[in-house]
Amino acid sequence: MLHEVTTIYKDGRETTEIVCTKSGEQLTIYPQRDGIVFCHKRTFKYKVPKHPRLPICVVHFAASNRYVLSPYDIECVPGTRYTDLEIIDDTPKVEKPKKEKDKTWQFESSSGDGYYEVRMTPYGLKCNCFGAIRSKQNCKHIKQVRAEL
Repeated sequence: MLHEVTTIYKDGRETTEIVCTKSGEQLTIYPQRDGIVFCHKRTFKYKVPKHPRLPICVVHFAASNRYVLSPYDIECVPGTRYTDLEIIDDTPKVEKPKKEKDKTWQFESSSGDGYYEVRMTPYGLKCNCFGAIRSKQNCKHIKQVRAEL
């Protein structure tokens, strides 16, 4: 877990540092020994913008004991874990316009084994019967709907 520790010393110096502690480990300060007047600790998370295509991950380079937030190449404290990140998704949410329900007409099959549907689409009338598919023209169902309109 990461902590942001702000310390004010007797000589007026003020420092702020990010410290990593293991689970259950306490953060210890020595006010008399170090000349500390005030110390404040709070939980810290790196705020990282969401990348449009790549996942955010913590990369540990073992040879140099360097920790980096990829793909942004942000240097972070050794011991940083994915749970120490706050990924900010600021991409605008675009709502799709609600599609008006297409106007439909149903016709019983002449063989009596089902129904065919004629739909009014932005591109014209479409039917799901085999005659409309085969001829790529107007089937008898589309002709009947046109006669109604």
